[in-house]
Amino acid sequence: MKNSEKTVFKVIIAVLLCGALSAGGIYMFGKLFKDGDDAHNAPDNTVSKKKNIESFDRVTLHESGMRFVREFEIVCDGDKSRVEKYSFNYSTGEERRILETSVVLDTADVITKLNEIGVAKWDGFVGKHPRNVRDGIMFNFKATVNGGQTISANGSQNFPKNYSELTSWLRETLKD
Repeated sequence: MKNSEKTVFKVIIAVLLCGALSAGGIYMFGKLFKDGDDAHNAPDNTVSKKKNIESFDRVTLHESGMRFVREFEIVCDGDKSRVEKYSFNYSTGEERRILETSVVLDTADVITKLNEIGVAKWDGFVGKHPRNVRDGIMFNFKATVNGGQTISANGSQNFPKNYSELTSWLRETLKD
């Protein structure tokens, strides 16, 4: 059986067994394509197998709530990194990103902190909004690390382990 025939067969099985649109179907679909004959053997761009960050290009944490939108960004520039906090203004009818504060740190210290917090383990985290919670903070986390690998996480009033450690460190670092 050719790879393309195996792929079609796996899709049919996933649809029949689990339902293509159900959460179980999506999970099963992903499991069926884990073995390598999917997506033309595309390289794995996540750090889920390697739980440590050795280098990074950019780390972004976007948070929004009922009355605020803010974004923290860490940008590596060699042995130094800029940690920045932005707010957003919509008064003119279009979104304006406004730099509020910025500080420069040693990149090695930033990497150490990111590894202490364990952000590499956040990859793939999706925190669904808890029932009976009417308000809360929504977040979107993205990091490009280790030569192009990505870490992505998001949620609504449901956060990955040590999330508050990251936000506390950012606020403390920026004297916010």
